[in-house]
Amino acid sequence: MISPGVRHVRPREYQEACALLHERQAAPIAGGTELYLRMKQGVATPRSLVDLTDLPGMRQIERLADGTLRLGAAVTISALERSPLVAEAAPVLAEAAQRVGAPQIRNMGSLGGNLCQETMCWWYNRTALWRQAKEPCYKAGGSLCHVVDQEAVCYAAYRSDLAPILMSLEAELIVQGRQGERRMGIDELYSGDAAFPFTLAAGELISAVLVRPLGEGDVAAFAKHAHRRSIDYPLVSLAVAARGWTNGAAGRLRIVLGAVSGMPIRVPEAEALLEAAGAGERSVAEAAALVAKHAKPVRNVSFGAPAYRRHIAKVLARRLLGDLLARRRASSG
Repeated sequence: MISPGVRHVRPREYQEACALLHERQAAPIAGGTELYLRMKQGVATPRSLVDLTDLPGMRQIERLADGTLRLGAAVTISALERSPLVAEAAPVLAEAAQRVGAPQIRNMGSLGGNLCQETMCWWYNRTALWRQAKEPCYKAGGSLCHVVDQEAVCYAAYRSDLAPILMSLEAELIVQGRQGERRMGIDELYSGDAAFPFTLAAGELISAVLVRPLGEGDVAAFAKHAHRRSIDYPLVSLAVAARGWTNGAAGRLRIVLGAVSGMPIRVPEAEALLEAAGAGERSVAEAAALVAKHAKPVRNVSFGAPAYRRHIAKVLARRLLGDLLARRRASSG
């Protein structure tokens, strides 16, 4: 149920939607599962909700002429999970979608909403009454991060389930704006500043995600660790994708950590190690140690001690990279 006084509009053209989103205190909405929670907490107070679901192609999953998978940004997580096209082109994406929340969340939540969910922490994501105990934190317009007691910095965590695997697959985004359409790599979506995590300009929105399919010799895997298998956001997640992995060399590798920072984190040192040395048990162990070294979480989520999350990052890396090593050996044997 939308609060009284909040305008709900459903544009049918991108130019109209972008113009509406450029207005002050306007927010895009598809499923609303994350936005409605922030509105309930009082950390989001939009005056207008711009419903994107009627825009052309927003709910469509298709294979383009060159084989690329095109995913409309308003496609539900359940649709990703069940799509035969996704299962054929990038089955790891369907597996990651299955780990998002509970079935009710997946039935409503959208791909674009999962990618553009706000960063969160135990201090900021509380009711307005609870936050009155101290001055506003940096993300809420103050000067101090209450998690680490530092000024002009934010340590909220970005906890999208789908972003790490899409980054490892080198996905592209189609972005609509008042000046027209543009493309960008998914890694360009993130600013690196957890208080203002996205680079989209006012009035811009993601209309689709483009994923090059996994071909022969390509492998990918995803793992998520949370308190409970369903419902919970990840404490740590990890995605690995390798192009040409089973053709005798490591090929091009992408290793991406999720939920330990204000954006997904690539681990280029571990990628370079495996690309140069090939995949053996020793190099896998060294790469897993590098993944753990890049995981630098703080105490910004409930029940997630930093040392524990770093340890889990290493465990997930050993598991996923070991699994890919086993697949490579099986294909060459």
